[in-house]
Amino acid sequence: MHNMQNIFLSEDEITHDVAQEGRIVIKNHLLHLSNRPGVYRMLDANKKVLYVGKAKNLKKRVASYTRITGHPYRLKRMISLTRFLEFIETETEVDALLLETTLIKKLKPAYNILMQDDKSFPYILLTKTDFPRLMKYRGKKKDDVMYFGPFASALAVNQTIEILQKSFRLRTCSDIIFKNRTRPCLLYQLKKCSAPCTQEISQEEYNDNVIASRDFLRGKNADSLNSLRKKMHEASTAQLYEKAASYRDQINALHTIFSHKGFYPKKFPEADIFALVTKNGQACLQIFFFRSFQNWGNKSLFFQYEKDQQIQTYLYNYIAQFYNDNPCPKNVILSHEISERILLQEALNKKHKHKINILVPQKGEKKQLVDLALQNADSALIRHNMEKSKWQYQFNHFCETFNLQDPPRHIEIYDNSHIQGQFAVGAMVVADNEGFKKSMYRKYNMRMQIDKHGGDDYAMMQEVFQRRFGKIDAQHCMHPDVIIIDGGQGQLNAVHDILEKLDIKIKLVMAISKGVNRNAGEEKIHIKNLPTLNLSKNNVTLYFLQILRDESHRFAVHSHRVRRKKSLYDSSLDSLEGIGKKRQKALIEYFGSIKQAQQANIQELQNVRNISKKMAENLYAYWHNN
Repeated sequence: MHNMQNIFLSEDEITHDVAQEGRIVIKNHLLHLSNRPGVYRMLDANKKVLYVGKAKNLKKRVASYTRITGHPYRLKRMISLTRFLEFIETETEVDALLLETTLIKKLKPAYNILMQDDKSFPYILLTKTDFPRLMKYRGKKKDDVMYFGPFASALAVNQTIEILQKSFRLRTCSDIIFKNRTRPCLLYQLKKCSAPCTQEISQEEYNDNVIASRDFLRGKNADSLNSLRKKMHEASTAQLYEKAASYRDQINALHTIFSHKGFYPKKFPEADIFALVTKNGQACLQIFFFRSFQNWGNKSLFFQYEKDQQIQTYLYNYIAQFYNDNPCPKNVILSHEISERILLQEALNKKHKHKINILVPQKGEKKQLVDLALQNADSALIRHNMEKSKWQYQFNHFCETFNLQDPPRHIEIYDNSHIQGQFAVGAMVVADNEGFKKSMYRKYNMRMQIDKHGGDDYAMMQEVFQRRFGKIDAQHCMHPDVIIIDGGQGQLNAVHDILEKLDIKIKLVMAISKGVNRNAGEEKIHIKNLPTLNLSKNNVTLYFLQILRDESHRFAVHSHRVRRKKSLYDSSLDSLEGIGKKRQKALIEYFGSIKQAQQANIQELQNVRNISKKMAENLYAYWHNN
């Protein structure tokens, strides 16, 4: 969550002269500053933004940086590097706060507290079509659909969609599949879909299910149950016992859900709860989403904080940045008081255009929910620290085994994945002494021509390293201290050839291969100019290497599957002149699949966008002659 660059001057290196130079630059700007509210940006000698701040009084706030004493170490470093300043005046301090938050998100200054959990939160979406589709969604909001959320995780969304499928049997298939089905799919047999694609349900009855599911997502659970009970009674009276039994099953599914919802508010419909727990420089921020009297999941964020920084400042910064991109409920409930709470509340009111209460409850139901969130945060932090300690123990054993005097800051693990040379992908996984760094993972879709009988793993590995350590990637990624390859001596030699060619120096390069029987625990470790190393099955370092290798393999296989799935838009038409990607996509959108298109006649093919009569004839001849 917290991102702070430590590559600048150490405390000993910040001499009086260096710090004084930054203060002089800041002092020179005071002559021209007004007393109005606004935003200021501090820049280094290369005009890279170091810090973005807001002020009620620009002149007074900036003047505070000219003091010699009283600043925490982090601000001393920032002042020492400052060479330029930029200012934007605003009408009010609220406007300054909103602008500051936007600029921090956009510029990611090194000395601001940055919230690294930038992945958008998922929503449930209902399309506004004749037979609305139920689906999980991330991204920019559109006007032609209904959104419900946010949810804390994809798991929380999937669980809720599972509930809706069992209870209301809405379709989840894409519009292309929906339009081209000729018989119900397996979900209909499992009683998770009412199969509107083949008219197994009328539009009126389907719309009733849509309304019931919408009521459920809005917290009107009693209305949903009453509606189903009414339908069951009507079906039973009309002696439609199979339909009545279906409604009975839906009612039972909802009752099961309501009895396992966990803790949730009973006196207020919506709120986000932020509970913060700290231990020995480590912190866990637990976020709970409550909407429509329902618990829509929780998320744990872990970070380190500096001793001279108040922990409440982290909470303030996270909330300000979080609601810059996410919708804000009527209640934002905190475990700790924060500075400028009223100002932040006014800013959120203005941005989201409805009344918002930011509060730190002292009693009642809100306090009980905060206490429960704090318990979750405390337990999550204990588990996180235990996992971290376990990783650190394994990491230290790894360093001792291979005589690494300086612990590696950056480890890269590589693997390839393909099926008989098709959809080949090279994958790079990154780890350090704290764990895997998923934001730094990379995948490389192979550009080389690969033998269909199995491919050339050596050449694939060489292509990956050529691209990883070539000019483009090398500018954006720091060089690793250790490289681990999932492979044997041949892959190791291929990688060394590329590294030598590019004049890249790496402290340790190794390959790990499975034994003759390919059983876990029989791995062999290959290092250039050293005999093959066999570690015992119970060796901590071997277990650590297996964890690293398995993660690279998981990521490689996942990337390969994604590439293979995208190939659904590809087909045997690649070799047919005039039929490129756009026309192939048009065929799939119209018919649902290439296989369905193959069964069409010439006239039907002409109905597809951008397919002329001549092209339709060529397609028909191509498919039927082959």
